[in-house]
Amino acid sequence: MKYVVYIILIALISTVGLFLMDRSSHKTTVKDYVIRVNGKLITASELAQQLNQQPALLGGSTNYVESLITRELLIQEAKRLKIDQEEPFRRALKNFYEQSLIKILIDRKMRSISYTPTQEEIRAYRNLIGRKVTFTLTKVGTSQNDSSAKDVVGKNTSNQVSDLFDNLALPLRISLLSLKPGEKSGVLNIMGGRYIIELKQVGPPTQADDNVTDEEIATIITEFRREQIFREWLDELRKKAKVEIHTKNIEIEKP
Repeated sequence: MKYVVYIILIALISTVGLFLMDRSSHKTTVKDYVIRVNGKLITASELAQQLNQQPALLGGSTNYVESLITRELLIQEAKRLKIDQEEPFRRALKNFYEQSLIKILIDRKMRSISYTPTQEEIRAYRNLIGRKVTFTLTKVGTSQNDSSAKDVVGKNTSNQVSDLFDNLALPLRISLLSLKPGEKSGVLNIMGGRYIIELKQVGPPTQADDNVTDEEIATIITEFRREQIFREWLDELRKKAKVEIHTKNIEIEKP
């Protein structure tokens, strides 16, 4: 009977020890810890893993250990005061969780998007550098059904723009690459709206910029196209979603 009691006590101590260590690996034993903060144990492998995840440490690992102990003491004190059970903490945790989800999703989506500019795009971009371009910019309706120029031309006033290609906003520069004088684009989602561009004229070179390499031009086009693909993916998500907005139920208190 005496041995049974010992066995039970040993099993109980082992279970509690493993729980307090809060580790992902069950192979590490209690004796392997390098830091104990009250009942919280931090093992050598856990410390090494955390150190590897940090940028270059000012003051070396000793300062990091001190900051780790301070952090753990503050966490324990916050739990003792039951701050983790308060509503502001729960809201902050929810917000952090959702923001982290969004960031990981966006990062993952952007990594999955690749684009290789064609030689025609690079040549067109280089050919327009240093030239004055004249074009009309017509803003069209926001309806998703406005998919062609003939549906919307005449309903909106057009803006004529005449400026050096290099001075234009990047979305305009990229949109002009596929156009020749006299040609119109389809409806483009650029600069926060829906536009039709008609290229009127391309002037002679006014200045030469031989410092811009093909690789730099390719990078400019690639980054814009990747962001464009991401925005189209986002628009597609919205199209597929069922969104309802009841404005009469939205009450906004003025400050």
